[in-house]
Amino acid sequence: MYLRFLATIGLILGIFVPAAALAQAPHPAELRALSDLRMARAILAHPFADAGVQSHLGTAAGLVDRAMGDVRAAAIDDGKPLDAHPPVDASLPPRDLLRKAYVLLQSAWHDLGQPEANPNAIAPLRRARRDITNSLFEIRAAARIHNWVLEQSY
Repeated sequence: MYLRFLATIGLILGIFVPAAALAQAPHPAELRALSDLRMARAILAHPFADAGVQSHLGTAAGLVDRAMGDVRAAAIDDGKPLDAHPPVDASLPPRDLLRKAYVLLQSAWHDLGQPEANPNAIAPLRRARRDITNSLFEIRAAARIHNWVLEQSY
């Protein structure tokens, strides 16, 4: 009787625990997106001389913060704080900094669009992508102030 009980417990643990552990494991693309969002946020927080540009970038930074919160709400958290990123290269001209943030956000948007197995993560990841899209609009608006081109044409 005791052995049957232990066998049943072992079977239950063998079936359900690994499945639960796999459901909570973050995808590499989502961790990469979180890292890209963190770096883009650091660039957007970098001081820009033009007040109009700074206004758009402040809005974009707030949207990136919300996107990062949504990614974390989807149980994808690498445990790193907001400021855990390489230093922003202050020697780059403002246009190149904006371009770098733009490319990072595009990459994060793409990474968060990968198929998701966890149904509880789908809505937060959609919200994150929406906030990233709106942040990209704000960055483009900031670039238009100085007629900067963010997309590379090849």
